[in-house]
Amino acid sequence: MECDRAEQRTQYRVFNHCKIRSTEFPMNESTIKQRYLHPFRHHYERWPALAWFGAGMLMVAQMLTADAPRLVLGVCALVCFAISVPWMKRWFRLMETLERMQECKVQAIPYSHFDRDVHADNSKIFAGWGFDWNQHEAQMAHEVILADPKNIQQAYDVESPGQSWIHGISVDEAAIYLPVADEHTLIVAMTRWGKTVLFRLLIAQAVRRGEAVIVLDPKGDKGMRAATMQACHEVGKDLLEFNMASPATSVRLDPMRTFDDASELASRVAALLGRSTKDKAFTDFSFMVLNNVCNGLLLCQRRPTLVSIKRVLDGGLEQLLSQAIIAYCNRELAPGWDASLDGYRRSIQARRKKSSGSSENEALMLTPDEEAKALTNFYREKVSHVRGSSELDGLIATVEHDSEHRSKMLTSLMPVLTKLTSGPLARLLSTDETDPGDTRKITDIARVIEQQQVLYVGLNALANEDVANAIGEILMADLAAVCGSRYNYATTRKVVSIYIDEAPELLNAELIKLLNKGGGGAFRLTLACQVIKDIEARLGSSAMAEKVIGNIANFIFGRVTAEESQSFFTERLLKVPIRSLEHSRTVSTQTMEPMEFTSSQGERLSVSMEPPIDPAMLGCLPKLQYFGLIGSRLVKVRIPVLVADET
Repeated sequence: MECDRAEQRTQYRVFNHCKIRSTEFPMNESTIKQRYLHPFRHHYERWPALAWFGAGMLMVAQMLTADAPRLVLGVCALVCFAISVPWMKRWFRLMETLERMQECKVQAIPYSHFDRDVHADNSKIFAGWGFDWNQHEAQMAHEVILADPKNIQQAYDVESPGQSWIHGISVDEAAIYLPVADEHTLIVAMTRWGKTVLFRLLIAQAVRRGEAVIVLDPKGDKGMRAATMQACHEVGKDLLEFNMASPATSVRLDPMRTFDDASELASRVAALLGRSTKDKAFTDFSFMVLNNVCNGLLLCQRRPTLVSIKRVLDGGLEQLLSQAIIAYCNRELAPGWDASLDGYRRSIQARRKKSSGSSENEALMLTPDEEAKALTNFYREKVSHVRGSSELDGLIATVEHDSEHRSKMLTSLMPVLTKLTSGPLARLLSTDETDPGDTRKITDIARVIEQQQVLYVGLNALANEDVANAIGEILMADLAAVCGSRYNYATTRKVVSIYIDEAPELLNAELIKLLNKGGGGAFRLTLACQVIKDIEARLGSSAMAEKVIGNIANFIFGRVTAEESQSFFTERLLKVPIRSLEHSRTVSTQTMEPMEFTSSQGERLSVSMEPPIDPAMLGCLPKLQYFGLIGSRLVKVRIPVLVADET
């Protein structure tokens, strides 16, 4: 579309006689006729405003002299003042806009005043103060960027203040809210931008709403821990803290405590092999062995824990089988059944004596392996065909499996179990209520959710990343199991708020399952990372990363300098019409008549559909400011800082 003009103006407007002949984009003429101001241009309105106002004041001064025509001067003064008013309004508006765009304020909110911003009925989550970013704001940003390329200079230094004009574009500012629903949120921002401050704001509201809150912090950040602790303190709640950096004061958290059947526990541990081996055969074999071991422990009325499972796999399979057969027969057979065992034991002793030539006294003692064989023979001949047990059959098959091949197939599982049962972790993750020497509180994920408690989990990944990853993954598996139980059996499903800092450190199949199906159990996840590529790098494929992204409803992007992350956000925004004014000037002369020439000057107004923000704007955001895509709504927000009340 093109428009010829008779004169140039700084404040542009397309008049009715402009010819619209573009059919590329579905836009109407009223959109193109919108007025806009360039905030960084010279304030041309100042001189007419001062001139007319000065003329009016001069008229007023003349009225004070003797024999002055006061009526005429008064009328002239009023006319001068009236003419100066619109010029002054535009001048003051431009100065106000420029001043606002140069201001970068951070506001602190004491906890005692926090209720004024929290939604009255707790149906929304306060996410800061800001405004909707629409076509007008997009056009203004376009003009600011054209005025000076420095206005969009990337803030690679974390201490850089960023570009304050981005938030100053809008005059109106109001509270911005997220929905209190089972919608997941992703926060992307570079380190030290203010993710902890935003988490503090969100966690404080979740605690005030009485929700169960679980904070997973791979690094064990002191700021995140302090934020969670302060939120609990303000409402009089106790904070349950599982912290690898300080095991002496940590609660004991058992990821194997809640289950419906043994296969859940086996799946929970086998899930830890997701990235340690790419061969599904190893994972399937490990699951089979774990399932049989857990069934054996349950037959013996022993609760499976990580420590008890590892002890069995370290060389206690035969002993577990013997105990399981005895426990099963005690439950299913009549008293005195064990009298017939002597014959099976003597048969084993006779075979050993014959093969080794041992004495009679030596032959009386059976090894754990021989005792298991005797009991297995009794079970098969006397019990299995009448009252057989699939659990016992599976455990017997595991014990009779070639030991060398079994050890090779479990080479991936044993290191993982060792990580989770070494040192302080043996008591932290494998709880024992009967241990008189350990007075630390015992809890589990299901109890935290049921009693609407607040749990902070610090994994201390900086000191031991492998162990932190293993703990995080088994906790994710536990969360997924509890979510499934809530979905199937819970009568009330109050929202459970889960906050995960450095989320790529904990990304696995169980977390993807939570994102995909957590809504059925009223789980709301808020994840944070530094760049989008971290997700793909962790999962190893773009398809898996898309599974994560596809389950996110709200995106919050703070300062991000990675181009891939910037493009990821802007490509998801609805495009808006952006007007660009191009000036042209030509001068031509004839070769035969060098003194004769022609000149022309013109303007061309073009409208194109563009993303409402330039990708580079994400790289120059000030600290504690972000662009948010809440559903399909684009907002620009600044985050307040929650502070403790002065005593």
